[in-house]
Amino acid sequence: MTNKEIKQDIIEKLFQRPGIYTRKINDKQYRTRCPLCGDSKKNENTGHFYIKIDTSDNSPIAYHCFLCEEGGILQPSLLSLLEIDDIDLKSNLSMLNKTSDKIDKKGLINNNQIITFDYKLPEITRGVKTEYIEKRLGLKITDNEFRSFKTITSLSDFLLFNNIHNITCSPYVASKLESKYIGFLSHGNSHILFRDVTDTEELRWVKYSITPKSSNNRIFYSIESEVDIFTKDKIIINLAEGVLDILSANLNLKYNKPNTVNICVSGKYYDSIIMYLISIGFVGSNIELNIFADNDAKFNNKNMNKTTSLSYYKKMLNKYRYLFKDCNVYYNLKSKDIGVPIDKIILEKYTV
Repeated sequence: MTNKEIKQDIIEKLFQRPGIYTRKINDKQYRTRCPLCGDSKKNENTGHFYIKIDTSDNSPIAYHCFLCEEGGILQPSLLSLLEIDDIDLKSNLSMLNKTSDKIDKKGLINNNQIITFDYKLPEITRGVKTEYIEKRLGLKITDNEFRSFKTITSLSDFLLFNNIHNITCSPYVASKLESKYIGFLSHGNSHILFRDVTDTEELRWVKYSITPKSSNNRIFYSIESEVDIFTKDKIIINLAEGVLDILSANLNLKYNKPNTVNICVSGKYYDSIIMYLISIGFVGSNIELNIFADNDAKFNNKNMNKTTSLSYYKKMLNKYRYLFKDCNVYYNLKSKDIGVPIDKIILEKYTV
């Protein structure tokens, strides 16, 4: 099949799925339900997951969810999550990705890189926002700890402190971020990951691009740490979906020693982060890779996403298993995730 025929086949399969919201926006864009975040719970007759399929050129198929902000290149594994299980089509999509002229060897858009921007953090303002984080994790957090977590309590303070004169969202959204959200600076300082502290907004998390130039950066959050990638000592890499989960891993589970990496992947898709870590040298028989997964099977069964199932993690990690000493998946038996006080955490471990 030609690349054009493969793309046309995918478009047809999208519309053949029974009962799943799918709409054509224009000749190149299609809109459906996001399989990564589950999309809007209030209205199932809408979707925030946009897929760009240009049948007129040799570009890869790109996607972006405007609810959870996940995005990238459509991969065969994502076809399964979209409930398209045609084996031949998955094989053809792999071939399309290999022959597309705007995609690199790791299956990532060439311009979707990690660029470091030089921004400084303003002072921490104590109040409702910091109290929310402390209450969620069940402990007191010092100003120094908040600073080490790259915490931002005021968007306006951050912009003024860094002499940034423009915002990258509407004034209405900016006012919400200022009054109701606490932020954490992403890896590379390209985005601020904002969390609603009132639990009243539809979007619990907002990924704010600091400038238009930084908008293409790959988005994830990491806690500052000292790591020697050449050491023969044990290196621990912890991955989780949310910022609060990874803060809890650092504070409640005490993963805060040297040669420990704590990363929030800012979504449910771990592949690109693992490949990035591999690309900068995190491979070896001394490296332990841990995923602290959301326990949707027990606590969110109605809206369970396949990307939180053990079978999904096993299949995904099997691609990288030989590069590390151990690959483990942990589920919290007392809550949906580990972003809670320590007395609400009992972990069940699965080794892949």
